[in-house]
Amino acid sequence: MRTPANKGKRYPPEVLTRPEIDALLAKMAGLPTYKSSVCEAFVALMWRCGMRVGEVRALRCCDVDLSEGVARIMCPKGGKQPRVVGLDSIVRDTVGRFLEVRPSGRDPSSVLICTRVSRGHVHPSDLRNWLRLHAKQAGITRRVHPHMLRHTFAYECALEGRPMIWISKALGHGSLTMTERYMSHLLPTDVVDDMKGRAA
Repeated sequence: MRTPANKGKRYPPEVLTRPEIDALLAKMAGLPTYKSSVCEAFVALMWRCGMRVGEVRALRCCDVDLSEGVARIMCPKGGKQPRVVGLDSIVRDTVGRFLEVRPSGRDPSSVLICTRVSRGHVHPSDLRNWLRLHAKQAGITRRVHPHMLRHTFAYECALEGRPMIWISKALGHGSLTMTERYMSHLLPTDVVDDMKGRAA
């Protein structure tokens, strides 16, 4: 099993801006490759649904219902209870386009985000590398990684005024305390505002 290059390193939590997300998806949609299509669906599911990498990789075709606009996360982290998330129009459109090029002859129990040849799981390091490559091609100069998309989901939901308990359920956290701690790193507005307002 391949070891991530950033193993053991700690980075401050970051989020992508909406222009960066738009540029990233536009670049992927403009590339006629299967890898780009896989990565586009992966980005949409993490960014708009707040899923973890492992949760997206574990999704089976039968877990996603585009007509009903729901996805069932049957293999959440840490043995937590399965949960259901809603799929907005961005996710439905993006995943729908991916399904058009996804290998045919699949059965409902096969993994949704799959390789083209073996139709098995896409390795996490491949998803990281594809995301980093597409981000660079989209003109994003910052370090972009998969969990950044989950951060962005939580950050955008908070800015939209979603209650903390709503965000906690959407993220699949085990407690509200965990979500509050999670969000305090993403939205340290009180500290940042005080720092900006310090007297010269």
